[in-house]
Amino acid sequence: MGLTPPSLTLWKAQEIKPKITEVLVNRLLNGKIIHFNFEATLQHLFYSVAVLPSVQCGLISSENLTVSGDGTAVHTHANPRGHRLNPDPDKPYNPDVPRHFSAPDASWGWDSDMEKYYYGYTLFQLSCHNHSLHVDIPLLLRFTSAKRHDSVSFLVAFHEFEKHMPDLHISNMCLDSAMDNYPTYNLLKDRHIHAFIDLNAKCGRPKSIPDNIHIDKDGTPICQQGERMAPNGYDKACGCLLWRCPYGKNHCSKCEHHSWGAFDPNIF
Repeated sequence: MGLTPPSLTLWKAQEIKPKITEVLVNRLLNGKIIHFNFEATLQHLFYSVAVLPSVQCGLISSENLTVSGDGTAVHTHANPRGHRLNPDPDKPYNPDVPRHFSAPDASWGWDSDMEKYYYGYTLFQLSCHNHSLHVDIPLLLRFTSAKRHDSVSFLVAFHEFEKHMPDLHISNMCLDSAMDNYPTYNLLKDRHIHAFIDLNAKCGRPKSIPDNIHIDKDGTPICQQGERMAPNGYDKACGCLLWRCPYGKNHCSKCEHHSWGAFDPNIF
């Protein structure tokens, strides 16, 4: 029977080391390597026998590539406590009897789809979509620890992709909310890659858009008066775009919604 988490905060595996993504991204931005690259030979082999032939056949585009990355739980049927060697049912239990572990490098992780803990691994994949065949084609496959956070697995996979697949050029990167962190955005920006990352609603940040402000189709805020707001710069301290009343402060002082809170033309 699977265990249920004590709270909803365990929907994603929690990384033990704080700011690990920032440390890894700083290494990559400074031209250094990630040393726990255990699958270099396999990745190079997969690239030579699978990815390159797919590029030559036209299944994968080598330019303006849109790549998606995500991790999936891989359950193993191995017993985390192992099996006793030469057990004798006629003798009492002896904890000193040697045990055999069929998956000694497996670990416990949280499967968010099945909503239970599992014993096994995480398979992190980078893939692209072929529109004509309507199929996803793998570019990189990497087995990692089940307890490793997907944000760390992505940085390792991205590093291996750059190292072993230099002929493929990524233009867009699609990721889920596990990779919603500033170091990942900074890395993709440095590589001139457009990031499409789902925002993490559990990151603890305050709500940035008030309920009485609406967003137009092109991302422009609509004020309480129904007017499209005007850009007013960028705040580097909090990483926010600033918007103001399109008619300036004089219009704000006469607006019927001027009494809404401590009104400031720079709403957010």
